[in-house]
Parts: sequence; structure tokens; C-alpha cells
Amino acid sequence: MTGLIKDKEFVRYIFIGAVNTLISYTIYFILLMFFPYAISFSIAFFLGIITSYYLNTKIVFKCNVSLRKFLSFPLVYVVQYLFNMFFLYLFVEKMHLSEKFAPIFGIVVAIPITFLLSKSILKNKEDEAE
Repeated sequence: MTGLIKDKEFVRYIFIGAVNTLISYTIYFILLMFFPYAISFSIAFFLGIITSYYLNTKIVFKCNVSLRKFLSFPLVYVVQYLFNMFFLYLFVEKMHLSEKFAPIFGIVVAIPITFLLSKSILKNKEDEAE
């Protein structure tokens, strides 16, 4: 983990991840006024994937946008989504935590995993040569 902290891409990933999380979390809060937490989280999560793809491609890994990468990128978040939905259910239904704050816990644990998976999808040999 210490190597990741010194990695400039990882530092940018954390910053962009925080920005993307803030955007997604704001959308989640707004949607909670109209939908149950699971639907609100799902919609916000989907929109967050699109935002994350663009920000990670251009700012974090500084590589080219492509349809192939765009279509592959959500695979990283399928794992994160299932992980987060499990913990969201656990925290809200079993531990009776607030549905407004429960998503934070799953997100924090998933950061290193999603960084490595994102990097493996977004960066290829052509991008590293630039």
C-alpha cells in the first residue's frame, strides 16, 4: 500500500475519486427524495461510472478515450456495485445505520481494488509510450 501512496496516478485517482463520489453522493441524496435507497443508489452509481470513466481516462491515467475502454470500464464497477450493495443492505437493514451515510463504508474499502482494475483496463502499451 505504501507504494500506491507514492504513485502519482494513485494520488490523482484518490482526488478524482473524491470528486466523483461527491457528485454521485449528491445525486443519491436528491434521488432519495423520490425513490427508495436501492434505486437511488443504483441510478447514482450508474451515472458515477460514466463520470469516472471520463475523469480517470483524461486526468488520472492520461490516456486516450476509446469505445472499447468505455465498454470495458464498467466491469470494474460491477464488482464494486455488488460489494457496495451487500454492505449497504448490511449496514441499513441489519445494523440500522442511516441510509444516507451507509454507502461511504463500502466505497472506502473498495478504493485500492478499483484503482488497480481501472488502471488495467484504461492503460495499455500505447498509452504508456506517450
